[in-house]
Amino acid sequence: MSTRARWAGAVGLAILAALLAVGTLCASYVHSLASDTEAYTAVAAPLASDPAIQQEISTQLTRQILDAVDVQALSAQSVAAVIGEDSRLAPLAGILAPLLADRAERLVESTVSSVVSSDRFAGLWAAANRAGHGLFVQAMTPGGAVDVDRAGTVDISTGPLIAAVKENLMGRDAALAQRIPVLERTITVARLPALGQVRSVVGLVDSLAAVLPWLWAAAAVGAVVLAPRGRRRQAGMALGLALAAALAALYLVVGLARGAYLAADGPISAGAAEAVLDAVLAPLGNLIWLAFAAGLATAVACWLAGAARASHRTAPGAAADAHTT
Repeated sequence: MSTRARWAGAVGLAILAALLAVGTLCASYVHSLASDTEAYTAVAAPLASDPAIQQEISTQLTRQILDAVDVQALSAQSVAAVIGEDSRLAPLAGILAPLLADRAERLVESTVSSVVSSDRFAGLWAAANRAGHGLFVQAMTPGGAVDVDRAGTVDISTGPLIAAVKENLMGRDAALAQRIPVLERTITVARLPALGQVRSVVGLVDSLAAVLPWLWAAAAVGAVVLAPRGRRRQAGMALGLALAAALAALYLVVGLARGAYLAADGPISAGAAEAVLDAVLAPLGNLIWLAFAAGLATAVACWLAGAARASHRTAPGAAADAHTT
């Protein structure tokens, strides 16, 4: 094989190795996040202290509780029980009932906020995400016991959170707390219409996560071995630069996809969506930068090794030795 053909093959394998590295990184990341509930929970757990997430959870919990408890009717009944049949106090009913209803709503809202901002919330949030992701894994597993609807919604349960609010409210307004029924509600954290289609390729992603690292290693080694003698350092430098370029492109694509997702209407507020997405993408971003740095380090190391060898060959002592010989 000619030198030109070997060099072209080495460069081609270096580019292929860079593309395989991107595929390996993405497949491994998706496989870990979509299949490992504990890994997902570790990513989601810190969101419990995020102000945007706390505000979103507080808003939705308050709405769910007030939808289940007719505070207007409860207030009217309370006023009627106090006034009784005294016609002289009847006009006060129209004034007192709305005031009591407003008080009840504000009490529920403040109680929810106190629960969400408490230390207990972190455990409840982690448990809800662990359970929700467990159902998601079952839904994404062909033949699993759980399926997803046509809208492709991903939910977490708020039942334990509502129970905690009810328990906290018992010490502030027992009558109101007792009116809160046992609720099994959910909060939609994502709506992915194509989730049913994604389910069909889960097996492929699992296979790729296992196979791609070996293909990448073979292509990387092949790029160096195939290079002509004396140009293997250049092949290593090309491999490192190709890897760095591919990962820089991946980082740009992820950033564009993030912007497009946040620009679209979602099931939660923009601030909460941004917090969730950033938490999910943070491990991927760290992996990209780590691999990018490894690619640049490889290129620089090969360049320095080549420069050191060249300087050694041109050194006066080396030239004299060569002349004597």
